[in-house]
Amino acid sequence: MNADDIKALDFQNATVTLWFFKQPQKAEDGRPKYTGRWLEIDNEISEKLKESASKTCEKVDEVSDFSLLSSTNDGKALSIRADETNADLIQGQTAGELPGKKISKVKEVLNSKFYIAKFVVGDSIILACKKLDSTWSTKKSNSFIPAAFNEATLTLAPENTFQLPKNFDFLIVNGLVIIANKAAFESVLAYKEAHKEDFQALLGEEVFSSCFTDTAPLEAFIGENKLLLRRACAVREKKHYASDNFMTNLRTRHTEYKLVINFDGNHKIIPCTETCRDIFTALLDHRLKSGFSENFYDVTDTSPA
Repeated sequence: MNADDIKALDFQNATVTLWFFKQPQKAEDGRPKYTGRWLEIDNEISEKLKESASKTCEKVDEVSDFSLLSSTNDGKALSIRADETNADLIQGQTAGELPGKKISKVKEVLNSKFYIAKFVVGDSIILACKKLDSTWSTKKSNSFIPAAFNEATLTLAPENTFQLPKNFDFLIVNGLVIIANKAAFESVLAYKEAHKEDFQALLGEEVFSSCFTDTAPLEAFIGENKLLLRRACAVREKKHYASDNFMTNLRTRHTEYKLVINFDGNHKIIPCTETCRDIFTALLDHRLKSGFSENFYDVTDTSPA
């Protein structure tokens, strides 16, 4: 599915249902256990949701295959097969608007973590997801006086008032997940597991593990931290550890570049709690020296000039 296909999705002729999901629990198989409940909406809300979905698609100018290190910005969306994610669990929950799943009380909406707008056109179904912020929590809503600006006067608004964002984070359509907001996609569909698997694969590479006396401190350092898991994935993608020249330079010049890294007599890195951050900075090749000020910097973009 390319950008033109996404822009051509027919929301205007769709019927719309709104589904709310709270924080999923973890099932016995390790996958998230979602529970969705649907809410009746009036025509005005339906039209606004259609408009939001259309605007989300209109902003897509380029679609790239999803990767752990890819990003979504400047009109770029990512695409991944739905069966490579937990999208099927969301699809299963929203399959039918059963009476037993209908929302009738505001407490069933409060504390929702995300909502799904379900667009149905003929036999086609498009699910559009939006991750919600803390303003939807009971604690947050109880901290404010609901107010509205009306005819140059601030008046009380109905207490059960919600702000629906005017965009969506990702779509599930035609067996694909089209991602406009990668962080929200990874959060809602619990895609951090893929980063964890990639890190375990890195630890299992002999060429990587042979660089260290012990990889257990590295594993403890990374833990469940999403940012550090992404950095570990970047280490595996760059693969500097597999370059003899790179590793020789690291051993001989790490002190010059103000990195605290310890080596044993066999030139293997001895990782510990205090040195793991510098180890990953080195393997990412993120410690650079200015030729002008001679200061050292940690950078994120290491593309050659």
